[in-house]
Amino acid sequence: MLLDYYGGAALGLHGYELRYDDLIDADGDFTYGGLFAGAALSGETLFIDMVLRPRIGFDLGYAAALSSGVTASDGGLSDTGSIAFDPAIGLRTYLETDFLFKDGAKQGSPGDRSAFGITPRVFCEDGFGGQEAGCGVGVGLIWESHKAADETDWRLSMDYDETSSLQRGSVELSRERQILQGAGSVSSGIRADTNGTPSLQHGYEITW
Repeated sequence: MLLDYYGGAALGLHGYELRYDDLIDADGDFTYGGLFAGAALSGETLFIDMVLRPRIGFDLGYAAALSSGVTASDGGLSDTGSIAFDPAIGLRTYLETDFLFKDGAKQGSPGDRSAFGITPRVFCEDGFGGQEAGCGVGVGLIWESHKAADETDWRLSMDYDETSSLQRGSVELSRERQILQGAGSVSSGIRADTNGTPSLQHGYEITW
């Protein structure tokens, strides 16, 4: 059995522009801070050529506005003030199992390998994404490939969750390459969700 846990914090700045009845323009921004934590208990067993990884855990998040400001204007008149935001709290519990199919080197470099996995889950959550409390089901799909010649990993993942009040999905493609003789890595990725929101990321990591 394995116990995994994490903790984190975030700071951010969000700006917005609003227009009311084609008469009043409102421009503002706010800064916010967040705390995140989670833990999971998991195990692993081999069934024929398939790896099974059952896991039960939770994710917890808390975010609060630190400062805010807004300016509303109507023609030549304007007024500046602030908006109060309620803290956001989210809790998610889940039970899931990874069914992982690994493929060893069959051609090319002896170190090449790939894997395909499917992860069905049941979960309950409250507060995440502004949704009402509820329970539902979901599934994740993942394909990974490792090329030994240039120490490069490719990863394609798709995820979908559904409850009585929401449908949520995402697709992500990423590439990671080892650098500095394995002491670091450089990674890039692109992600899109069911809201049509794309995101790009690029990062460097060095370990010592």
